[in-house]
Amino acid sequence: MQFGVMLPHRWLYAAGNTIADFAREAEALGYTSLWVTDHVIVPSYRTERGHIFYEALTTLAYVSSLATRCRLGVAVLALPPRNAVLVAKQVATLDALSQGRVLLGVGTGWIEEELRYLGAAWQQRGPMLDEAIQVLRTLWSDEAANSFAGRYTTFTDITCFPKPAQPGGPKLLVGGMTAPSLRRVATLGDGWIPWAVSPQERSRMVWRGSGLMAATGRSSSSVSCLRTLGRTLWNATWASLGRTIRS
Repeated sequence: MQFGVMLPHRWLYAAGNTIADFAREAEALGYTSLWVTDHVIVPSYRTERGHIFYEALTTLAYVSSLATRCRLGVAVLALPPRNAVLVAKQVATLDALSQGRVLLGVGTGWIEEELRYLGAAWQQRGPMLDEAIQVLRTLWSDEAANSFAGRYTTFTDITCFPKPAQPGGPKLLVGGMTAPSLRRVATLGDGWIPWAVSPQERSRMVWRGSGLMAATGRSSSSVSCLRTLGRTLWNATWASLGRTIRS
């Protein structure tokens, strides 16, 4: 069993030196992956997640040369408000420079105002995510030139280099616990990231996901399932570094 930990890139304690110290110490303690979450903007009245969020991919690029063994993960990157071609380029570059250490969790995003202000239609976020996943896989393929024709993204005969160090690109881990999310895991994902669910809930969802995968002809053994332990483990890890969280 391997353990990862979320970097302190959000809330009141988010700061460059804190992120760097935490990354080095977590790797020294034996954690195998460092994670970030994602918000570009947060409405001022939504205080449950705080208002400081160092950008996800930039933060991982920052720590990639400070912690040189840990995998670098996002749990999860909201794709609908982003240009999928640009994300493919950014993630491929990060994977190439970090020698194949990226794990990319993807999701629809869950704050309606954030998606709307960034130009993504709330009611279309599911189909937009499905298509964005296909765009990433297309641009990460070994083809010298790529083409894609979709509802939200279209391009013809373009090149996108460097390719990721991992053949075919990083694992795409789908976030979410709704029925559409489980369908997305079964049909498009390499793994699933549930958020702070109980062991019983997780087992029920894995059982449902396995049934969906069987219906599409995929083996459940081809999909990994991460377990997020939420704020309790986060607090304990932070305390192990001799720090106190300010809520």
